[in-house]
Amino acid sequence: MIIGALFALVSFPLTVIGAIAGRNLATDFAAPCRTTKVAREIPKDIPWYRKPAAQMFMAGFLPFSAIYIELHYIFASVWGHKIYTLFGILFIAFIMLFIVTSFITVALVYFQLAREDHRWWWRSFFSGGSTGLFIYAYSFFYFFQRSSMDGMLQGSFYFGYMAIISYAFFIMLGFVASTRRSFSSSTFTAWSSATKSAPPHASPPPLLRAVAVPTRGNGQRGRASLRGALLGTTERLLLS
Repeated sequence: MIIGALFALVSFPLTVIGAIAGRNLATDFAAPCRTTKVAREIPKDIPWYRKPAAQMFMAGFLPFSAIYIELHYIFASVWGHKIYTLFGILFIAFIMLFIVTSFITVALVYFQLAREDHRWWWRSFFSGGSTGLFIYAYSFFYFFQRSSMDGMLQGSFYFGYMAIISYAFFIMLGFVASTRRSFSSSTFTAWSSATKSAPPHASPPPLLRAVAVPTRGNGQRGRASLRGALLGTTERLLLS
C-alpha cells in the first residue's frame, strides 16, 4: 500500500513533470565543431591495455583502492553491528573518490581520443561507474570471509541490498565521469574557433602550429590536432 502510494503520488508525477519540463526547455543540438556526414574510421589494431575492458578495470580499481579501508569499516558498521564514528575521514574519502574518478577518466578518455576513437560518451560513463562493480565484488568477499552470515534468507537480503547500493554508486560515479563533457565541449569549441576564424592563408596559432596538419582539399589551411587543442585550452585556463 505504501509503495503504491509513493509510486502514484511521488514517482509518477515527478516523472511526468520532468518529461514536460525537459521537452519545453530543450534546445536544438549545436555541435561544438564542424561535423561531417561520414563517420571517421576508427583504428582497430590497438594493444590490449587500450581496449574498453582494460580501461574499465583501471578506471574502477584505482578509485576503489582509495576507499578500500573505509569501505571495510562501513561494511562492519552496516552488516556487522559495529559503531562507526569517523565521519570526517569518511567525508574525505568520499571527496577523494570523486577526484580520483574524475582524473583517471579524463586521462583514459584523452588516450582514447589520441588514438582517433571519438566514441567517448558511454565509454566515459562505464569507466567511471565501474567502481560500483568492484564494490559489489567486495561484498562477496565480505560475506564469505569477514561476516558470520549464512543461509538463503540472509544471503538474498544481503546481496539484494548490496546490488542496489552498488548500482547507485555505478550511476553516481558514471555521472561524475560524464560531467567532463563540458571540458570536451570547450576543447572542441576552441579547436573549431581556432581553425575557422583564421583567414584562408593564415597559419594556425603559435601553440597549435607545431601540431597542425593540412586538410585534404584545402591545403592552404591548417587544422589543429586534438593534442594541440587540449594544450591550447589548458594554457588558456592557466592564464585566465
